[in-house]
Amino acid sequence: MKAVAAGDDEAVGLLVELYQKRVFRFLLGWARNREDALDITQDIIHRVCQKAGNYNGQAPLTAWIFTIARNLYIDHCRSKDARRQSRTIEMDGSIESTVSSAANSPETTLMSKEVFLRVKNAIDRLPPRQREVVQLRLLGELTLEEISNTIGLTTGGVKSTLHNALRALRKQLADLERGAYVHM
Repeated sequence: MKAVAAGDDEAVGLLVELYQKRVFRFLLGWARNREDALDITQDIIHRVCQKAGNYNGQAPLTAWIFTIARNLYIDHCRSKDARRQSRTIEMDGSIESTVSSAANSPETTLMSKEVFLRVKNAIDRLPPRQREVVQLRLLGELTLEEISNTIGLTTGGVKSTLHNALRALRKQLADLERGAYVHM
């Protein structure tokens, strides 16, 4: 981070390489709009570079970056006019390409997208704290300790919240788990 603070292009490139996709996936889970997620991701990377000199190493770097991401997203939501917020759900290009490349037929692709959207909608229906923990864990790929440092819960609190969220998701998506989901 000292090199990033000093303006070292190589260090900035490494920072972008390590965190840009993770931050984007995390934001896409919240924003539900690809353009907003991309814009905010760029703002976050810029802010992290600006604040790199303030990083003191007390918290893990990932937790520090995701705290900035979380705070900037909250600020973005506060400042954005509610009627202008998009309610459409768009898939992250990497997920979409993974679904497409794994598919053997148009029917398989359609069913995979439908399953993805069902899971995404189930996550959106979780209580805010559970949704945030699931998104940080699954989309941001943070460890339990990093989530704890990011949102200010104890590691035990994060484990409990994650456990309750996953139990709620299993209940909502029980037909998928049993393989009973039928494409119509």
